[in-house]
This record gives sequence, C-alpha cells and structure tokens, in this order.
Amino acid sequence: FTDQDFLALALGMVVSFLVAWAVIAAFLTYVKRHTLRVFAYYRIMLGALVMLVVR
Repeated sequence: FTDQDFLALALGMVVSFLVAWAVIAAFLTYVKRHTLRVFAYYRIMLGALVMLVVR
C-alpha cells in the first residue's frame, strides 16, 4: 500500500463506521416509538416475490 491508499482506506473505514452508528441509532429510536409491522409486511411481500421469480 502507498500512503495515499492507506489514507483512503482509513477514511473509508471511519466514514462507514460513523454512518453505521448513525443508522443503528436511528433504527433503535424508530423501534422504540413504532412497531415493526411495516417491516414485517415488506419482508412477507419480498418473500412472496422471490418465490414467484424463483419458481
């Protein structure tokens, strides 16, 4: 690795860590205030679509 490669890799790791932290915090806040009903419907519909496509 060159110094520039290492800097890009380190910056990417830091940014992805911060974004992941923010998304997890937002999701936990959402879950505290709402149910997961919408997520469940989404997963059921996605599963049905996958079954139709694979079949």
